[in-house]
Amino acid sequence: MCRRRKHKEELELLKEKLRASGSKFGLPAVSVEELNEQIQKLECKQTQTTLPIDEEKRVIVQTKRLKKSRDSLHGHDFQIEQDQGARAELIDLIKKDNQELNNLKTQQERQCLILANNYEKESTIALDISTLEQERNEAYEQ
Repeated sequence: MCRRRKHKEELELLKEKLRASGSKFGLPAVSVEELNEQIQKLECKQTQTTLPIDEEKRVIVQTKRLKKSRDSLHGHDFQIEQDQGARAELIDLIKKDNQELNNLKTQQERQCLILANNYEKESTIALDISTLEQERNEAYEQ
């Protein structure tokens, strides 16, 4: 039971972690592909057009910022995949524990039936013993 509770707690922590991840932590609400497109557009603009120095500096800074965001988003996506894998493993462990628990419950039910049968047999034997004792006492009295 303790293992099962532990697995469920770990699963809840992973769920919270997955819910909390995303744009709240400074990650853009776009995909890696969209960031790649924006980076490519800025790089094309920088290489194919003549820009004033201020504009070129701004494009370079923006490109660096987008690359950093892309790397961060890629790492975040990787972490989400790992967390989902861990979540799947925990769900499998919980299912396995539930199956084991169900098996133990059925085994316990069988043992209870055997015990009840043994008590029933014992009570009939106890009745037989008292009957035999009476017969013995009657035989001694005669």
